[in-house]
Amino acid sequence: MVFPTRQAAILTGHIGAVHCVTYSAGIGQYALTGGADRKIYLWNPSTGTRIQKYEVHGYEVLDICVTADNATFASVGGDKMAFLWDVATAKTLRRFEGHNGRINSADFNADGSVLVTGSYDTTSRLWDTKSQSRKPIQVLEDAKDSISSVHVIGHEIVTGSVDGRVRNYDLRMGRCFVDVIGYPVTCTTQSADGNAVLVSALDGGIRLMDKTNGQMLQSYRGHLNTDFRIRSCFGAKDKYVITGSEDGFIWVYDLLEGNVVEKMKAHSGKPATSVAYNPATKKQMLSGGVDASPLSLLLAISQVMPSFGLYFYIDGVHPKCFFEELPKDTLVVGQFRAEEFSPASQSYHDNPLLNIQITVDEIFDNDHRVVNQKGSSAGRFTFTAGDSGEHRLCFWASHSGTNHGWFGSDSTAVKLHLDLAIGETSEIQSKDKDKLADIVQRVRDLNARLQDIKREQVFQREREVEFRDQSESTNARVVRWTLIQLLLLGATCAWQLSHLRAFFIKQKLT
Repeated sequence: MVFPTRQAAILTGHIGAVHCVTYSAGIGQYALTGGADRKIYLWNPSTGTRIQKYEVHGYEVLDICVTADNATFASVGGDKMAFLWDVATAKTLRRFEGHNGRINSADFNADGSVLVTGSYDTTSRLWDTKSQSRKPIQVLEDAKDSISSVHVIGHEIVTGSVDGRVRNYDLRMGRCFVDVIGYPVTCTTQSADGNAVLVSALDGGIRLMDKTNGQMLQSYRGHLNTDFRIRSCFGAKDKYVITGSEDGFIWVYDLLEGNVVEKMKAHSGKPATSVAYNPATKKQMLSGGVDASPLSLLLAISQVMPSFGLYFYIDGVHPKCFFEELPKDTLVVGQFRAEEFSPASQSYHDNPLLNIQITVDEIFDNDHRVVNQKGSSAGRFTFTAGDSGEHRLCFWASHSGTNHGWFGSDSTAVKLHLDLAIGETSEIQSKDKDKLADIVQRVRDLNARLQDIKREQVFQREREVEFRDQSESTNARVVRWTLIQLLLLGATCAWQLSHLRAFFIKQKLT
């Protein structure tokens, strides 16, 4: 079998990173994608056509799962809620609330009656999608750190956690089997026969684990995975292992041999974080990354062409604007690169004299301007939404060292490439990594102190409970002895009175 390597379509539409991609069940005719822009799109990946848009999330979408009948799907993310959608009407049917942190992963059982979610709050929760109950059926609380992945096959639930362990819950037997990986787990996937589990971890390796005895059957190394949550999957009826990579490549390994079958560059060299292989016989797969463009790959022999993600054209003195509704305190980081059209070569190329002006206005606050930046043809801008509402982002182009103003009479077409990272996403990078490292260390120290305080509070509560129990026991004994003493004193008095009465009667008779 020749593995799919030709880029067939670029599914543009997301602004920011694409966190999850998945095919519809059955023949895999359609695909769903979710990202940092809080939107979910339904696509025909073969044609690159966007069919439907689903909007309700207030934070980034981190995972999507589809029921076997393709009538509904569930989405989870930073909202701490799971949403159950009707595919046809694009409306939510249910909302499941209960997690105390963002939900990283979700999966349905075979008939779609139970939804399993895994969260940053270290718990996995099982929800009944058929009833109207708002409470989970069961809560799995064995993990010591964030749940990064959940996968359901039959009566078994496999979870991967940042604590470096893979837990296999056998619901029929009521038992939990734990495999220690030793590194934070980013993804778990069961094989089609349910006998093996594919485990991705932050040590840059993927392990194929035997579910029956916990032994490692094979390992796959070569890709880069140390910081991001990189997902992996099986392909071509479990013949291949496919994974994204932080170096911007999509790696394909032979399942049995462990050697590299294909290595394809995609997503403009930026981390490819999610992959999905068509569940039917069609030789097609999807990948998503932080450049905001899911890629659809079809069977062919040519190599993948990289894509910068979102781009648009600026013509003359007219700015190019678009609108984005942002929640309060949302961090937005944008990177851009502009190319000017050359009539001579009939193509776009870099021009060092080209300048770009960027403005960001808060529409809801009398067009209050939060960003007004002028600079070169390539650069970066950052802002934080001061309040919830619609923001207008505009881009102008000009030449430096000319007397035509903003292009003036010699207006030229400009192609502007733009990448936006919106919200609390792992792909927002800082220029000052030392400060970030210091902040991270301080947060860890604070967390450690909080844990110490929590343990001390628990200890004090236990001492208080013990003291209260002892006090109540002592008080009960005091009351009991008081009653006994009163009874003894009463009996003594009665005896003495009786004795005196007999004495006086005897004396009188005498």
